[in-house]
Amino acid sequence: MSFELLAIVFFSCGSMLGFLVTALLPHKPSVWWLWPGVRVGWQLGGGLWCGQAVGSLMGGGSPAIWSLLGFGGVGALLCATAIADLVRGPVCWEGEVVAQHVQRGRLWVPMLVPHNPTIHGRVGIRAKEGQVHTLRTAGLQTYLLTKKLNGVSGATRVRLRALRFVGAPLSVERL
Repeated sequence: MSFELLAIVFFSCGSMLGFLVTALLPHKPSVWWLWPGVRVGWQLGGGLWCGQAVGSLMGGGSPAIWSLLGFGGVGALLCATAIADLVRGPVCWEGEVVAQHVQRGRLWVPMLVPHNPTIHGRVGIRAKEGQVHTLRTAGLQTYLLTKKLNGVSGATRVRLRALRFVGAPLSVERL
């Protein structure tokens, strides 16, 4: 029973806190795959482990297969953005910064935290072809993006490497 309980607790924690792995930690260009990989391991791996554990509590057979598929599917949905970035890899956009917007606000959640500050960012890079690529960030990743863009302020052309679906900037270089 302790094996099954450990699997259920592991998956429950991953389903609630797994997004923090990619949202609250700075990503480095050389090991861009690390934090999305940890998130996939925690959420998808935890879902498969929990599905196997619940299936063994059900006695095996067909219910165990459905349990494994169900919990594995939930785990895959929870880390879909991290999986997409791992499969696609970081994007690299070169061009002119045409839009940089930071929005600060308050999230109102009754009974929990009445006025929780929020921050969201958006940066647009116009490529040579004229197409504008947009990176959307939230929380700490917005602060890191703003800091990296301020480091190359005044540049007419920049190169932005980022994890697009997770919304994490990796590097901003002046061209």
